[in-house]
Amino acid sequence: MIQLRDYQKAAVEAFHRNNDSGIFDMATGTGKTFTSIVCANNFFESNQKQFLIVLVPYLHLIPQWKENLNSLGITTQVEIANSRKSWVQKLKSLVFDFDHGYRDRVVVIGSYKSTNSELFGNLINSIQLKKYGFLIADECHYLGSGSSNNLSIYKKLQAKLGLSATPRRWWDEDGTTRIFNLFGKVVFEYSLQNAIDNHFLTHYKYFPVPLKLTLDETDKYVKVSQLISRLAVQARNGNQDAKEALKRNLLKRSRIIQSADNKIAKFKDVFKKHKHDYSLVYCPDGEIKKYTSLIGNELGVRVHRFDSEISYKERTQILRQFSENRIQTLTAIRCLDEGVDVPATKIAYFISSTTNPRQFIQRRGRILRPDHRSGKKMADIYDLIVVPDRQEMDTEMARSMVKREMPRFHEFSQYADNEFDARNIIRPILENFDLDSYMDKSAWDVYQENQEEMEEP
Repeated sequence: MIQLRDYQKAAVEAFHRNNDSGIFDMATGTGKTFTSIVCANNFFESNQKQFLIVLVPYLHLIPQWKENLNSLGITTQVEIANSRKSWVQKLKSLVFDFDHGYRDRVVVIGSYKSTNSELFGNLINSIQLKKYGFLIADECHYLGSGSSNNLSIYKKLQAKLGLSATPRRWWDEDGTTRIFNLFGKVVFEYSLQNAIDNHFLTHYKYFPVPLKLTLDETDKYVKVSQLISRLAVQARNGNQDAKEALKRNLLKRSRIIQSADNKIAKFKDVFKKHKHDYSLVYCPDGEIKKYTSLIGNELGVRVHRFDSEISYKERTQILRQFSENRIQTLTAIRCLDEGVDVPATKIAYFISSTTNPRQFIQRRGRILRPDHRSGKKMADIYDLIVVPDRQEMDTEMARSMVKREMPRFHEFSQYADNEFDARNIIRPILENFDLDSYMDKSAWDVYQENQEEMEEP
């Protein structure tokens, strides 16, 4: 049986005190998975009957959960993934056996996408499941999506546990409400600072790297921003076409920042100054092949991309080769946001300028796990931050652009060992735009203050 740390024991107790419902808001890498499995095991031992449903965001997490459950003696009966032929009849039989007392325990693991059907909801909508059902939602913020179809059925289950380092949905108050309506309150919180102080996660240093848009990019940014302002007014007045156009242009503007030309030169300059072993590069959407080619062909580093096109089997091999330093650098986009840890990483480069806290908090968490094999004692994060040229852009528009980049800076710098050095790099930029106070504002502070001008797709 796994030995829980003291804070994990406290989380388990808090969950049971709250009538077996709630959310664990725990930093990435602090053991939410095993803590939740212990909660599920306690429920089974108390009731001698359980229908356990585990929901995960990605298919590659199903084998991981299955292995973790198995390590505690819990067998998974069915996986809900892809083709319905592979699981529908089996699930029907399991529900029948459970309802009629032929089985005391059933364990089902499925992705959010595969379980988001009326068919799955109907199959699990039985009286016995409501009484003995236990839901574990890994990265539970996904259930806040407006397209989640089975929330009313999950709500009826006896026990519900949500896991997330970021339970609130970014720019989605309705989605956040749906999450808390399902699970209730956050029953336990364990911050990144707690985890670092107690040596469960490694210390890190943070280096912001400011850069500017080209004149052509600035011109495009200004024109799109002006259009966004006009569309926002129409959208608030109920114009549906304007709402759709607004989303498209918000995405278009964000891509100007994401793919800024000067990022390539800045990245090359920073990358060449450091050892390339155990490096991870978060690339902008659609540019992973370009950066992989740059690192491998031009800079002569052993590199491999790690994206959705890579099979689960190949991913395992790539991560092993990376941990053994046969691959020096990994390039990635979104598939490392959740569920895949890269503990060997010593240096991470954030080229992708995401403003979504869920993404940048998860990405940081991926690299902070200790790794004894590589001798890692510290991680370094280099973050390319796009700032405007005051001479080329209207002051208020430039200020808005700076505001969008600052929440990531605040989040990364506040827990870094070199916090004040990082602040000294950004301070002159903020002073130039009279935005000194944004040095200390979290993503949620900025969000609440600037909902209209900061709106994101």
